[in-house]
Amino acid sequence: MLTQTRRLPLYVALAALVVYTGSMGGGLTFNELALASKLAGWGEPWMTSHPLLWLLTLPMQVVPAAWIPLLLKLLAVVLAAAILGLLTRTVQLLPWEHPWDNAGRLACALPGLTAAAVCGLEFSFWQEATTTCGDLLDLLLLATAGWLLLEYNIRRELRWLNAATFVWGLGMAENWLMLLALPLYVATVVWLRRTKFFRWEFILRLAGLGLAGFSVYVVLPMATGLWPRSPWTLGQAWVASLHQTKSALLLPHTIWRADRFVGLTAAICFLVPIMPLLVRMRDEGMRYESRAGRFQLWLYRGLRLGLLLACCWLAFDPNPGARQAMRQMGIRQPLLTFDYLNALGAAFLTGSFLLISGWVIQDLRRRSREMNSWRRLPVPFATVSLTAIAVGLAARNLPAIWRMNHHPVEQFGELAVKSLPAGCGVVLSDDPDKLIVFQAALARGHMEADWVTVETPRLPTVKYRARLEQRRPTGWLTDQTRHELTPVETLGLLEQVARTNRLFYLHPGDGQLFEGFYPEPIGTIYELKLRGKNPVDLPPMPAAIREANEQFWTRLWDQKLAAMVPPPPRPAWWKRKMAQFGLSPAPRDEDHVLREWFSLPLEGWGMTLQEQGRLREAQARFEEVLKLNANNLSARVSLSCNTNLQAGHKLALFELHDAEDRLDNHDRVNLMRKFCGPFDEQTDCYVLGSGYYDYGWLVQAEEQLERVRTLTPGSPGPELLLAEIYNRLRMPDHSRPLVDQVRAEIQKLPANSTLDLDLALVESQLCVLQTNLAKARGALQSVLNQHPDDPEIANRVMSAYLALSDVTNALELAEERLAKSPDDLPSLKAKALILKQTGQAAAALPIMDHVLALTNDPPTRLNRAFARIETRDFASAKCDLDELNTNGQVSVMVDLGLGLVADHGHETNSARHYFQLCLSNSPAGTPAWLQAHIRLKMLEPAMK
Repeated sequence: MLTQTRRLPLYVALAALVVYTGSMGGGLTFNELALASKLAGWGEPWMTSHPLLWLLTLPMQVVPAAWIPLLLKLLAVVLAAAILGLLTRTVQLLPWEHPWDNAGRLACALPGLTAAAVCGLEFSFWQEATTTCGDLLDLLLLATAGWLLLEYNIRRELRWLNAATFVWGLGMAENWLMLLALPLYVATVVWLRRTKFFRWEFILRLAGLGLAGFSVYVVLPMATGLWPRSPWTLGQAWVASLHQTKSALLLPHTIWRADRFVGLTAAICFLVPIMPLLVRMRDEGMRYESRAGRFQLWLYRGLRLGLLLACCWLAFDPNPGARQAMRQMGIRQPLLTFDYLNALGAAFLTGSFLLISGWVIQDLRRRSREMNSWRRLPVPFATVSLTAIAVGLAARNLPAIWRMNHHPVEQFGELAVKSLPAGCGVVLSDDPDKLIVFQAALARGHMEADWVTVETPRLPTVKYRARLEQRRPTGWLTDQTRHELTPVETLGLLEQVARTNRLFYLHPGDGQLFEGFYPEPIGTIYELKLRGKNPVDLPPMPAAIREANEQFWTRLWDQKLAAMVPPPPRPAWWKRKMAQFGLSPAPRDEDHVLREWFSLPLEGWGMTLQEQGRLREAQARFEEVLKLNANNLSARVSLSCNTNLQAGHKLALFELHDAEDRLDNHDRVNLMRKFCGPFDEQTDCYVLGSGYYDYGWLVQAEEQLERVRTLTPGSPGPELLLAEIYNRLRMPDHSRPLVDQVRAEIQKLPANSTLDLDLALVESQLCVLQTNLAKARGALQSVLNQHPDDPEIANRVMSAYLALSDVTNALELAEERLAKSPDDLPSLKAKALILKQTGQAAAALPIMDHVLALTNDPPTRLNRAFARIETRDFASAKCDLDELNTNGQVSVMVDLGLGLVADHGHETNSARHYFQLCLSNSPAGTPAWLQAHIRLKMLEPAMK
């Protein structure tokens, strides 16, 4: 076999080069986002693992960023071709049960060709071979070490074993699987050397070679830690690298602990292809076997035939399979090692059946011509079977591979770039994948110098803003902002940047940023415009912009998006037939991602049309969204609202608690908005608006609740919340009509204490804004008079009095409640807080002691600690603060209290430590921050 097909590995590698290069595209695919972004500097440029990959791709960091996706693909093609060549050579070197000396050339080539087809045409391997090279490099090291061991087994020359050990050391630095398999490698070397292994000179030489290979591990943390522009120190780089290695080594244990059934399924899938290599029985035929021996031999052959079919079946990624088992746990690994082992098992079983069939075994006894003709059938049968498997794999996988490589996700970035106006500016996003795709499109269009891209979640960090300032000095980092920014400070920074730059957002969004900006759609992106002094009054969208957007989406749908609509599902009988064998079509993740990404701005534009009353145009857009992504919940609810509006039906609003029961909670609605785009439906807008209110995003809450008011006028719940928002925004002229309207609506409804209280609270806030404190107190007293025995109303009114700084009425109400119920906790807490705030800390302490005797309330314990500090009982105060720390109630106020106690005890270092903690963990300008800052200034002379 070695002599007849010695050039076969080279031919296989060349054929793989042709196939993979022909199916390779040129754009950035989703599979290579992470590595391409590091090499191009679009994301975090520092790698914490894979030192060989870092060295191999180091030259790419000096080429133009637009070339990097293509260079990665070419490197992947070369590595994949080399792996298949090594795989073919490894198959030739396997310890076969019989010699191949008398076999024909085709028979000798069939096992190697089987391995190349089963591995090379498998979807994950093909995908990696045309996109990225990280996992391929790991597999190449494993394949090279295995090939060198088999060369040593045949040639018995130590240079092969030395090379295998050095490569295994390299692999341990790069591939966690080879590090875990080190004992297996040592056992293999011991078995190959047998009695010659236990020699100190030999053992030390192999150990030195292995360590020499593994020493490449130090390259990456050293380079990262010593590079002048690195964000890490040398120690941090080592910690990050070791943590990454530890996480990789613990992955099998994590899988086993998380789901043992899934872990066992994955382990069985890995064992199936290597079982024939581990469990073997010499098969010399059955001519002289007893009946028992023949039965055993036929059973052995049947099992091996079943394993061969299983290997071929696993090449089609069936369900259940190793990858499907891992994906159930959220681990999306290509598992190329499994493909390699599966191909080895299929090749070995194919060769074994050819050997034992009688075609290559010389039988010294005379055989009839008929028997000889029958024994000539295995090679043609194996050839036809191999052709069928190769054609089946190609038919299943090639369309998906071609679609992925020739319709990459980069086209999302290209359309975003085309949506940008001429000039320069800043583009923001909270989705790192979309931002990388956009940066790749900028690089391809040679526009990187014009546009600064910003990942908004990382903007508060000092290191990230330092990188932005290096790219384009715009005030991202100044002497006054060399600290972690709060959300309000981040918004202020962007408002400052917006005065000299145009700002854009890649997709619909929400958050603190949109409290100061409002989005105006421009194609697939949004321009961020500063809100005015009155943040809720926005200018109407110009008709020219509306028509331009409508034409853009019409043209985009006709030219591109319509082609992305998934084809109609296959007939049910075909699905059932495929499901019987556990088979499914090749995944088209790229198409799914693109449809999802494009559906968000299209849904956002449909919602904009609907808000402007253009219902038919909006309906068409919602229907297009659902064609692209049938699971888009936002489009479904918006379309339902649209059809009801067009039919003239009166929209009903669920009560808030009913809406929360239906949608679980605010977070679920937020997730729907994030992953499916904005929506237009009264109940969902109500839930989302109340969620924004809880987060403190008042402007966005106002927008949602105003939309609810437009869709379902006369709903007291949303209108009361809306009035409260206007009060907090200090807009009484907007709040007063709502309060009057709700009062008129409540009079028509049955008595409802909750609505009465909410109205009274909102009206009292409004009166305070209008500097009419007497009327505010009157509104609160009125609701108390209407519901004198309702403890919930009394507690909320008491809190309202405290918010108005009306300690007299609050104290009277608390004492009145305590006279009826001495253990009423809200009243006890309110009275203690009032006494403490009015300088009567000593009088507040017995009440706090009583509260803590009734319940272990951390806020009360914290208040007692500060009351004890005011009464100079520092030892007792420290006991309270230490207990809060012990119970995990760590906060800036606990740090501040411990600092005050330490300062009184002249423990300067401890006091400085706690005050610095308070400064680091509290927003600048807050009372705790100011007090800690003042105390630190006072400690500076003592430190000197």
